Amino acid sequence: MNKKIVLLVDSSLFGGIESHLLQLARLLKQNDVTVQLLFYQDHRNAAFYQALKRYNCPYTCLTGNPLELYKYLQSHDRNIALHTHGYKASVVGKIVCFLLGMHCISTYHAGESGTGVVKFYNWLDKKMSFLSKNFAVSEPIQRQLDNATLLNNFVINTQKTIKYIQPKPMLNIAYVGRLSFEKGPDRFIKLASSVCDNPHLKFHVFGDGPMKSTLKPTSKNVTFHGVQTMDNCWHHIDLLIVPSREEGLPMAVLEAINHQIPVLCTPVGALPTLIQSGFNGLLSSNSSTNALRDSFSTWLNASPAYRLSLALNAKAKLIKYYSGKQQLHQHLTVYTEQ
Repeated sequence: MNKKIVLLVDSSLFGGIESHLLQLARLLKQNDVTVQLLFYQDHRNAAFYQALKRYNCPYTCLTGNPLELYKYLQSHDRNIALHTHGYKASVVGKIVCFLLGMHCISTYHAGESGTGVVKFYNWLDKKMSFLSKNFAVSEPIQRQLDNATLLNNFVINTQKTIKYIQPKPMLNIAYVGRLSFEKGPDRFIKLASSVCDNPHLKFHVFGDGPMKSTLKPTSKNVTFHGVQTMDNCWHHIDLLIVPSREEGLPMAVLEAINHQIPVLCTPVGALPTLIQSGFNGLLSSNSSTNALRDSFSTWLNASPAYRLSLALNAKAKLIKYYSGKQQLHQHLTVYTEQ
């Protein structure tokens, strides 16, 4: 296609939205679509910028002024499509496109409502969904929007399967994501503390966020790594735990499955659509810490062969539904309509 795609985001961390954008930009580039990341404001998001450079994905930073976005879009010919990600970029992008008489495309990622100002802007963004053509990463999000199509998150270039069935003397359990209340990192810490007497378990927290200063491990079996380039970390992880209170479809889950890592999740957002508990992963019976602990015990007491079967079954489903083929068609259909 001849149209240039501009992906607008206001990003200060490297979380789920950023991982999605990196996958989308790579997918479009691989299929000869001209794409550029446009940051509404430069938050010096070094980890994300480095990842974009690694895959030769061009990006530009604005200064956080809606007028600057207006002039940027006005200066381009109409052979351009603006695709927004995240509530702030979505709200501003919709308004500017409306003033310019341009079409706007928005992807709604967040399954959580947030608190304070974030809660208000999330509400406003959803109320403004009639101004754009929309993608939603889960059915609960889709039901809150106008003009919305369900879009599964995805990962491309799926990793080659590595079979392993031998017992390991040390098991590494990971939390990967934003350190915020709706994501449940406090539950992960409680789970780690409940098995602190097991010398064969190590727990790892990858990510940053508003709860960072309040998350204090009560045992020495938890290590905080901050924001990391996960490509080099997945190979050392034996289980990903997603203890979320609210969710869409976490990119970390797809990335873990892509690296043949079993996942244990709470039954929120689109996770029950992806995970069939006991077949391709584990879903806790509810979102409580006790339910997480019960499911973790199931995994811990399982044989290496059973753990492997969970990973392989999840990988097969990922390749079929979450590897970018369907998602490319969905994106190109909407882009060419604009």
